[in-house]
Amino acid sequence: GLISTLDLLEGDPMKVYDYYSRNKALANKTGFVVLKSLYEGKGSEFVDHAIKRQLNTLNLLGGKKSPRLVNQTFKSLCLTGGGRLTEPYLMKNVPYEYFVYLNTLERPTEALASLGIVDEKSLDQFISENTGLALEESELDSQQLAKLRGASAKSYSLRLVHVANFYWDRGLPEKAKKVLKPLLDSFEIMGFDNDWYKLIRSIAYQGMHDLAIDFTIERGDKDNIYEQVVVELYDDMPEVNYLWGSLLGREGATADSSLKDIAILMGSRRVNAKTCYLIQDELIKKAKREGVASYKELKKSLIEVSFLRQDLFKLKFYIKKLMADKISEKRLSELKVEYLRALYSNLDWNELASFLEENPSIHQYSWFWTSVYSIACRKLGDIAKSDRLLEQSKLLSLSRVNALQQIASEHQLAGYPEISKTIYERILITRSENRSYNVYSTMLSNLSSLDGAYLKKGEWGKLAAMVMANIASELYMLESQSTLVTPHMRYYTGQFYSLQFTRGMELYKKGDKAKALKMLGVAHDTYLGDGMLADHFYPAIRFTDLSEEYDEWVENSYTHLKKSINAFPRSANTHNTLAWVLSRSIRKLDEGLKLSERSLELSPHQASYLDTMAELYHAKGDRKKAIEFGEKAVKSSKYGEYNIVSGRYMIFSLSSQLERFKNEPHPKL
Repeated sequence: GLISTLDLLEGDPMKVYDYYSRNKALANKTGFVVLKSLYEGKGSEFVDHAIKRQLNTLNLLGGKKSPRLVNQTFKSLCLTGGGRLTEPYLMKNVPYEYFVYLNTLERPTEALASLGIVDEKSLDQFISENTGLALEESELDSQQLAKLRGASAKSYSLRLVHVANFYWDRGLPEKAKKVLKPLLDSFEIMGFDNDWYKLIRSIAYQGMHDLAIDFTIERGDKDNIYEQVVVELYDDMPEVNYLWGSLLGREGATADSSLKDIAILMGSRRVNAKTCYLIQDELIKKAKREGVASYKELKKSLIEVSFLRQDLFKLKFYIKKLMADKISEKRLSELKVEYLRALYSNLDWNELASFLEENPSIHQYSWFWTSVYSIACRKLGDIAKSDRLLEQSKLLSLSRVNALQQIASEHQLAGYPEISKTIYERILITRSENRSYNVYSTMLSNLSSLDGAYLKKGEWGKLAAMVMANIASELYMLESQSTLVTPHMRYYTGQFYSLQFTRGMELYKKGDKAKALKMLGVAHDTYLGDGMLADHFYPAIRFTDLSEEYDEWVENSYTHLKKSINAFPRSANTHNTLAWVLSRSIRKLDEGLKLSERSLELSPHQASYLDTMAELYHAKGDRKKAIEFGEKAVKSSKYGEYNIVSGRYMIFSLSSQLERFKNEPHPKL
């Protein structure tokens, strides 16, 4: 195990591959043979034949027997390049999953057609049929439900929600409302209040919070409907309840305006930061008039909602205010840690380092805060102290894998992939005696990331080897799902893309241009029009002599995304994706700016869209404008656009982008 792992880290995956293929289940046999052929760039005729054999197995099973075998075969196909070939199977057996899959590939018209929606009449029929079935399933037990829903296992109400979300994301809110209104009206008329609240919650959680609020206001506030909706959407927390009461108690406030305002305060109704802060200021003035106790209670509530909304500006502000009050030592200690988290997420390196220096008890026995302290010192240029703290954090972790993993991931986020890679490699080596253990496969997954140090340093051979080993590990692990689902299809297809892309680049660097070109073409076609091509593929190909192929590939993505925009001209995300593709490929930059402007018109305040605009100006050589929009993007990400996990990732990512715009040369072909 150790020897095979050391070979892998030098760029040779075959011993690790042999281990997994030797211990494979019968269902994986063909997949392993195809994987090896793909890596070696051999036998396209054989690969095509082998993939068709797996496809025949999938079709013979037909989704009716051995769901684990079906899912394993399906996984094998997606990992080895047969993802697109499974489409007829998906269409026949799990049309709902097929709809979601097509939508992620920017094939929106085909996605609707897969559900039989081709015009207004067929949409009306779809709504009517699924509304009737959703009402029927609300009165059935679990066995009856399974029979009614079939292989998809998705409730009919959730199917309606996802179709509505399709229209919502594509800039057609009225159609989204049309899809859901009949079912909500039926639940109300029939007195199915629990089902009504559950559906409102599903609507909000699927990204249509404004629509959930609008439906609630249409129903009205009889029987304390609004209070129950607040509980459903924001949980039954004392802080939220206090906030709701404060909003209702404002002079001149109505139940309708208060419901809209609490959605803004919770970060669910997207507006500019100024609007949100005006509501908070209004509540603060009211609380101060009511006395010290009310003001203190309001600050506690605003801390909680600022945390939930991930509004780092106000979170810092309110925690600092509360720490100045007379509170217990225990509560003060808790607030100090909360304040540190806010500083860290906000990337306030100077204040963070000073705060930890002043409060050594927080970090001296904590591997996490020692690691964060190390990052802050590195950001501030004190490399010697940073290195010392990093080693200390590793010692404090006591070599626990979860702790070491987080130390690595925090450094990856902060823009130090080389440190992250070193830790992941160390864990991989120390766990190499048992390659069937989950820790080993997790490290393979981490090291095969296209955002890691291997790609940034152009170590294509090592990265390709790691991707190959990771796919072998995935093939080795049997699917545990007992129902016919495709939850990881995009991940598996992404692994195939990564193998073709990284191995193609490795072979290109070695001078095997024919094999390289074939692999790179397959990689591009796998993710045609996807933003991932702009993240890694186009910037890498720009430094090759494949100029003719490069132009053709970019044009193909352009055509694909333009087709989607023409079908749904109010889709903000598609406009942004095409603008991102053009910005990173350094093509049609003026058109890219217009597309970016349109995406921000359709969806203002989106941090990732602002970053696209910055990237376009960077590509055009306008550093001042690039920095201006980069700063807007970072600020927007700190206001509360994302949840806790993705919010931190976005803030770090956009901050790294801003550093590029400030310091790096403008990209050129």
